[in-house]
Amino acid sequence: MKRHSFDVGRLQRRPALRGFICAVALLQLLQACAGRTRPAASPADDALLQRILVAEDARGTGPEGTKPLLEGLASKDSTLRYAAARAFGRLGWAPVTSTANRPFERRVPEECARIAPRVHADNPRNMLGAIDSLALCTPDASDDGIARIGTLRAIAATLDPRDVPRKRNRVSWHAAAHALVALAHAPAGARAAADLLPRFVAHPSPYVREYAARAAAQLKLGAVLLHLAADADDNVRATAIAGLSQVGRHAYDSVYVAALAASGYQVILAGATALAGTSNPTAVPSLLNSLDRLSAERRENSRDERMMILTRLSEFGAPGDAPRIERYVTDFDTTVAAKAASMLTKWTGKPVAAHAQLLPIRAEPLAQIFRVRGMQLRITMAKSSGGGTIVVRLFNDEAPATIARIVRLARAHYYDGLTFHRIVPGFVIQGGSPGANEYVGDAAFMRDETAVRAHLRGTLGISTRGHDTGDAQFFVNLIDNRRLDHDYTVFGEIISGMDVVDQILEGDVMARVEIIGGKIPK
Repeated sequence: MKRHSFDVGRLQRRPALRGFICAVALLQLLQACAGRTRPAASPADDALLQRILVAEDARGTGPEGTKPLLEGLASKDSTLRYAAARAFGRLGWAPVTSTANRPFERRVPEECARIAPRVHADNPRNMLGAIDSLALCTPDASDDGIARIGTLRAIAATLDPRDVPRKRNRVSWHAAAHALVALAHAPAGARAAADLLPRFVAHPSPYVREYAARAAAQLKLGAVLLHLAADADDNVRATAIAGLSQVGRHAYDSVYVAALAASGYQVILAGATALAGTSNPTAVPSLLNSLDRLSAERRENSRDERMMILTRLSEFGAPGDAPRIERYVTDFDTTVAAKAASMLTKWTGKPVAAHAQLLPIRAEPLAQIFRVRGMQLRITMAKSSGGGTIVVRLFNDEAPATIARIVRLARAHYYDGLTFHRIVPGFVIQGGSPGANEYVGDAAFMRDETAVRAHLRGTLGISTRGHDTGDAQFFVNLIDNRRLDHDYTVFGEIISGMDVVDQILEGDVMARVEIIGGKIPK
């Protein structure tokens, strides 16, 4: 589903906002590391969070303007403060803050030194969010500036060289990896981040190496990124290639071209994206070969990669390439076929119409699914990810086509061993990708079934990248996300185990996903 990013660079250029958010972040981190458990959210807090998200989506121009964001920054709830700070980061605005919030800044230095030994807190998500927010604090020669860098360095140095399992309510590699990236973003932390980076690059966990690639991109370390661009893990490769594109642009075109031959869709997408504006003579034939190979797999969820390849070919291809594109006018994907027809019309000067030949629809037992009552989805988290069980009541009569796909895949053990790869505090967690990313899922797209069911806390939805593009990845709403209503299918709700959901971190593994219960009424 659509990402909501937090632009660190924008905030680094706005001292007024930066100083206030640093105080908020350190308060949040201190609370988390002191082991304070956040009380259950009140209806008023839930309502404010919803207002913050709506104002964020409206870029501060909605009916309430930035009022909800200001209320969030002043809140006692760390999740609300985090969401409001993230929203202001997206807007790039500096809020007017009350001096009543500032006295805490003077108490930060004496507390910061005690944070690092206690990174395994009872509130891991809040702690990680606070570490991320420390990247916004531009260090200086003052005590608090030195303390911030010292805090991040100490947390990053806690990385265990092994890929160790985590216990419930505790982190594994997470705190150290987040601290490394935060250090890389802090001007005075660059040297410390560079010194620590080798141990992250050599770590056995691909999640850690992906964070190393992010840090290396921020530090502009081309040699490190070049090494990681050849990593065995596709997510690490894709992140490193995106970093090379930022650091060296077309100096690494040979790497981007080589990425087009990868098996991982995210690597192909990163390579094709990075080739924008290239003059490399091997780009066009490599793009054409990659397009043919991907298309031969006849997977609908290769659309993003194939469309990016066609975009590059449209940019610097030539009429002489038309014979290689003509076959795609009858592609199985209507979007790809339309793009091919548009390119040929441009190159030949003659109108070319698309005639997509759709793939056959896989038969699903919809009638049987529709009649069954009491069917549930049970997700058992791996012990190495904290353990716990989540039970979901399925809405068979509201989303039968979706449930049919989920049931078939679960019974085939498709989801067993897959991860939750995306965690957005105060929004959603997302998982169910064989590639642990948003670009690799089940081959065939799913129909949206957006009825009257709302995206309330604890409901499950199908992730998409456009209308009718679900590939069996799913997300869990952590709050009432009414802004998602009628855009994403809701197919179930959690009836037990929401406490497990609230503790899931990036990379946590679903050991088993099974269908239980269910019977056809007489």
